[in-house]
Amino acid sequence: MDIDDFNQLADFVFDQSTPESGDDDEAQEPGPEKVCDATSTHDVTPSGRVIRRRARKACVACHKRKVRCDVLSRGNTCTNCRLDGIGCVIRAGKRVRIKPIERVDDVQDCDPAETLGANPVLADASATLTPFPSFGDQTRPIINNPFASGLNPCSSFSPNPSSLHPDMIYSYFDFIEAETFSHIAPEDFKFLEFKGCFHLPARPVLDDLVREYFLHVHPVLPVIDERSFWEMYFPRENNRRRSGGQKIPLFVFRAMLFVSCGYISANTAHQMGFQTVVEARTCFYRRAKLLHDFDTTSDPIGLSQGALLLAYYSSEREPMANSSWLRLAIQFANAANVAMYDQDSTISTEERLNRKRLWWCIILRDRILPLGVRRSIQITRENFDFTTPRLSEKDLEREFESSCVYDAETKRDLARIFLAQLDLAVELTDALSYVYPANGFLSFDKLDYNDLMSMPKKIESCKENLDSWHSRFNECVVPGAWSKKHKSVMLYSGLTSMYFQSARAALCQLESFILQADDSKLHDLRMKQLGSELHMSVASISETVRAFVQLDVAKYLPVSVAAYLALPIVLHSMDLQNISATNARAEGKRRQLRLLNEAMDLCNDRYTGIMSARNIIKKSIEVARSEQKVIKDKASVSSSLTRSSPNLEDWLEVFVRSPAAFLRISFSVDMSLAVGRYPTTEDLPRRLYCHGQLVPSHSIPQSLMPPVAVGDLVKDVTTEDETAMLEPIKNSYLDYFDFGQPQTETRPDTNPWNGKHVDKILDEVLGGGERFWVTDRV
Repeated sequence: MDIDDFNQLADFVFDQSTPESGDDDEAQEPGPEKVCDATSTHDVTPSGRVIRRRARKACVACHKRKVRCDVLSRGNTCTNCRLDGIGCVIRAGKRVRIKPIERVDDVQDCDPAETLGANPVLADASATLTPFPSFGDQTRPIINNPFASGLNPCSSFSPNPSSLHPDMIYSYFDFIEAETFSHIAPEDFKFLEFKGCFHLPARPVLDDLVREYFLHVHPVLPVIDERSFWEMYFPRENNRRRSGGQKIPLFVFRAMLFVSCGYISANTAHQMGFQTVVEARTCFYRRAKLLHDFDTTSDPIGLSQGALLLAYYSSEREPMANSSWLRLAIQFANAANVAMYDQDSTISTEERLNRKRLWWCIILRDRILPLGVRRSIQITRENFDFTTPRLSEKDLEREFESSCVYDAETKRDLARIFLAQLDLAVELTDALSYVYPANGFLSFDKLDYNDLMSMPKKIESCKENLDSWHSRFNECVVPGAWSKKHKSVMLYSGLTSMYFQSARAALCQLESFILQADDSKLHDLRMKQLGSELHMSVASISETVRAFVQLDVAKYLPVSVAAYLALPIVLHSMDLQNISATNARAEGKRRQLRLLNEAMDLCNDRYTGIMSARNIIKKSIEVARSEQKVIKDKASVSSSLTRSSPNLEDWLEVFVRSPAAFLRISFSVDMSLAVGRYPTTEDLPRRLYCHGQLVPSHSIPQSLMPPVAVGDLVKDVTTEDETAMLEPIKNSYLDYFDFGQPQTETRPDTNPWNGKHVDKILDEVLGGGERFWVTDRV
């Protein structure tokens, strides 16, 4: 839909509800019931109601482009001409349509020859903008591209950074396309116009949004081709408009701006008229959603791309919105047979690559999102053959020399990390199907004995596949002089490691749940092994977050990280409840907990839905306190048999002594993130029903405190065999988080859970060698 069609439709809509303003000499004098300003386009009634009228005059430039002009209310220069840096000339005459003799399309946005050369994308392919200085490599040059040194590639006008930048009609930007809106009812069209769905931020604010998108979103979700976008985005020579050629749909571009809002500065949000970054992000999401709801786009591929980007949204009121958008993205992709990219011989090579790119981005998002929010995956082995050739480095290499935000070396490193995440997504297919089944957590109750006994072998196979992937990841992606790598490479490498450790932790929890049906002596030994594996995974996640905060990249974490931090925060809080305030271990754990909370605070400043995760964490901590008190009471009764102290010094002791209590806590966290509310007793699998009396608390749901008679209590420690099982851990020093803290007690080196083995365990977690994200301290 071109600008003429849009303005004709806009005129029609306003004609339905707005009185037509006449010529200058035919303007009616304001009556006694109206208060009118001679230079305003609005009439105000005594009751305060504003009657909006079309301006009686427009400047030459605005009239030529057929956009609204506020020259009568602004004075000598209208807003559009002020932003474009050109002279504002008021056209003479009345409403007489005369074709101008001279061209008026010399509204210069920039001089491409001065900023980009003949080809704006390839003018300087050997260097790119470094968004933040590369750590340890302060001599790396900044490229000569339009974003370097803060220049605006699309405008020679440099406004005051503190001034507000009004939005521009989308048809002003010739790289955006939209279908005809004739099917939209006039009142609906007016509503979309009122909500600002057809307007985009003016440059240079738009440049900031686009830059943040390709800095922080595109590296992990390259749903569009970056080189093609820059060729569309930059203005053409002499400001000539594009006739045909490739353009980006308005709905997709709106979705891109929504995602990038999570990374903009507060100053950019203020320039757009928003108080906070969260407010800007929410507004941009609503505008993109309205374009989808009113069917402004019919292309299934464009709809799939936009819906996939909107899957980054979640809020307290819409906790399932992210999964819903992901489901829509899959449905639109299936409608266009995107998954058949390798079999359709009727499409061009470029179209095949675009479909291949879209489908694998959907698969990746269908793994990272469910892994964090503990939901079932939607693309399984039953509906897609994962042996189909996936994206390769060759498919992405055309972007390496064409990026305007990263240099070629960094782009190549980021592409390798993305491809490693695709390999991880394939390995997670079976694992997530076991951990988060499609029918929910209660489906575990329907497993028969044979299923339960065969599940540990399946889980072990998944772990082996994940460990094999992790070895390849360390060999192909991690090695190198990390002190000279771009911080973005460190950030996304650490995130990939966090996904791996979260998957291992989920598998350990599932296996421990399955083992509750096994009464053999091997059960006790295996529970200790699982506890050690789970402890190492949580320790690695905590160490990664600490590195993010130290490197000052935690502010660029995606919204999904909040879900990955929930369980580590709960477990650290459990430990601090049982450690003396003067203990050296307590200080190390407090420091780690502060870092985790700092990362959560940074997410809360930029994303909606973080408060839901915080409320879940708060309730889980309250429940954990009650669970620990019940365990202590039972341990006091059996202390004469076990010769162990009734005190609990670590959550790992809870895991070993009373696995059902630990699993109630972890399953409650998982189910809360999955459905957006704290679960009741009936929501948990029957094997995890609370058999003891929890201590009442105002933060604990009453459903988790069932009245159970004392005679019904199930004691975990009743035999001498269990005494032997608990003997090795009665004085264990279970601190894998106290990095570099002095030991307060001397423990035997033969104890496999001794705190002196922290570095060794971390080396095992990280695959040995240098901790690639830890910087050298001066």
